[in-house]
Amino acid sequence: MNKYLFKEFLQNKRIYALNKTYWRNQVAKTAPGRKEALIHNHLQTSFANGQPMQDGNPIYSAFSKPLKRAVRIIQQMPGAKDSPFSAWVKETEFNGQDIQELVIDLQLTPETKAKALQLIHIWFKPDMPTTEAAKQIKEILHTRPYANSL
Repeated sequence: MNKYLFKEFLQNKRIYALNKTYWRNQVAKTAPGRKEALIHNHLQTSFANGQPMQDGNPIYSAFSKPLKRAVRIIQQMPGAKDSPFSAWVKETEFNGQDIQELVIDLQLTPETKAKALQLIHIWFKPDMPTTEAAKQIKEILHTRPYANSL
């Protein structure tokens, strides 16, 4: 039986907010390099009228301007039919520039959190080229449970 974290996050605004803060703190502790270079929650998460979307996509995002890399964490409801963990790297645009984005889609358990943070640590290494970071992430995903390809 999986131990889900923040189980009721989609039904409860307070739990959703706590979950977002939890991810910010976890990534801030995990990401190597200059912490001030990381822009937290850079993606739009509210409708035009200001109402928060609160759908878990993303529950958290961050952008490193020096690396031109971003991460987006999509958190699913516990027990969703999708895989409990998947990740991929894709090209996207942010503020008019092409960047690489690590997308992590998960149901939050202690195991999937650890895997996500491991990938984020690699992704934001300042001395590692993007292609090498993507290669290492792909290798990790191909050798661990819940993996899917990049």
